[in-house]
Amino acid sequence: MMIRTFIAIELPVEVKRVVRQIQDQLGGSIEGIKWVKQENIHLSVKFLGNVEENGINDIADAVKNAVKESSVMNLKTGHLGAFPNEKRPRILWLGVEGDVREFISMSKNCELELAKLGYEIDDRENKPHITIGRIRSTKKQKSVINILKDIHIESILFKVDALKLMRSELNRNGAVYTNLQSVKLDK
Repeated sequence: MMIRTFIAIELPVEVKRVVRQIQDQLGGSIEGIKWVKQENIHLSVKFLGNVEENGINDIADAVKNAVKESSVMNLKTGHLGAFPNEKRPRILWLGVEGDVREFISMSKNCELELAKLGYEIDDRENKPHITIGRIRSTKKQKSVINILKDIHIESILFKVDALKLMRSELNRNGAVYTNLQSVKLDK
């Protein structure tokens, strides 16, 4: 059976609270936005897409190999931004600061180990960010730059000591995420 999967970092309640505060501050100032539900807020490492359920252990083993030289990371919430850019926003995100180089290195190691299983390597640098909302239509959008710069963001420090292999099930109420396996950072 095929299941939709991704690799992520689970975020502490304090970070999810900050995201909720940002969403509340933005309120209705951005048209056509769908906020990420609090229980689904995470830090993505790699989206795998549909995979065979019986291949989950192989994926977990690849991730274990990828992180065996990775240390626990200290990250913190940063500034707000939008993809692809603030003038034509589709995704609003909360940036992450701190041990970013270590995160990028770990992410690249995951890409390389998963490539051995046939997963495509994403050559773009994985800049850590937390998706907070998706904009359905960019028509009639005010400059999001002006809106985002006025939002107060509480800086929250958090430790990353594990990666989660997650299942994503889509239903009419949105996505439901389930942790399939956890992989601890060794160092």
